[in-house]
Amino acid sequence: MNSDEALVAVLGQGANQVIKLTHPWLNVLAQNLAGKPALVVELPHPPGYFIDGGKGFSVEIGSGNAALPHFIRIASYEAEVSPAFAALTRHLLEQSSRALDFDSSVSAFYDALEEFREFLSRPRRALGEDAIRGLMAELLILESILEPGEDPESALRSWNGPFGNSKDFIFPSGHCVEVKSARRPTMHVTISSLQQLEAPNVTLQLAVVPLERAQPASPQARSLLDVVASIEAFIDHRPPARKLWAVALDTIGFDVSDPFYEPWWFVLGDTLAFDVTSNFPRIESSSVPKGITAVTYHLNVSELEPFAATLKLN
Repeated sequence: MNSDEALVAVLGQGANQVIKLTHPWLNVLAQNLAGKPALVVELPHPPGYFIDGGKGFSVEIGSGNAALPHFIRIASYEAEVSPAFAALTRHLLEQSSRALDFDSSVSAFYDALEEFREFLSRPRRALGEDAIRGLMAELLILESILEPGEDPESALRSWNGPFGNSKDFIFPSGHCVEVKSARRPTMHVTISSLQQLEAPNVTLQLAVVPLERAQPASPQARSLLDVVASIEAFIDHRPPARKLWAVALDTIGFDVSDPFYEPWWFVLGDTLAFDVTSNFPRIESSSVPKGITAVTYHLNVSELEPFAATLKLN
């Protein structure tokens, strides 16, 4: 049972019930905290410094039992497993699981919590071109999920890009899709972290959406706001889906009413998909020397033909 499933399952149980999660170093529990989902990590000693909560979640340092007298609890303010809280718990568990021992796992957990808190609290301003291209690509994939009649709430819960997750789409099956936009003729995509193309115990595809800036009168051109309107038409009759959509756009800092976004039109190429298998060209965490904390690199899409596949969106 993964963290998403455990958080949903524990909410179906009584108050303060817990479900133990699998972790290589830490004792981690999903908890029903008075009807709200929470993640609890038992610790041998408190962190020694103040840890603040963030947008949508609280952090509590408390006392446990005699064997492990301290714990840290991250609890959602909402009485459901929101996409943001699900992304937070996945991020915490993924980052702390990569550590080589208990102490470094605890440190990685704290660092990941601070990273996510800062991500949610960063100032919101108009998106730059790269961010707009990335958003357009993700929205086109979301539209493709909704078009065959997929449940809007399920589709929006699978969209994790707005919440800083290492994968843009994570489906209940465990399948993941990382989405990138690309300019012609170069067709290069930027991989902004080691985790984007790492997928232990799940299947992963890289989806590449070619986008070219265009004038509104250009044949076959679509605007960013047109895609937004298309998605809103799919979800308009579903209040829970509308709420998820609003939270996602707010987290991105994307204001649909801002006239800044009106001139963003693109001619779309056919979406390309590639299976990220063991021999896929990528930089893996295991090959990065200790001390390097961040890696960004580029992939030449034309060299990925041996991994071409049909895009799976479920």
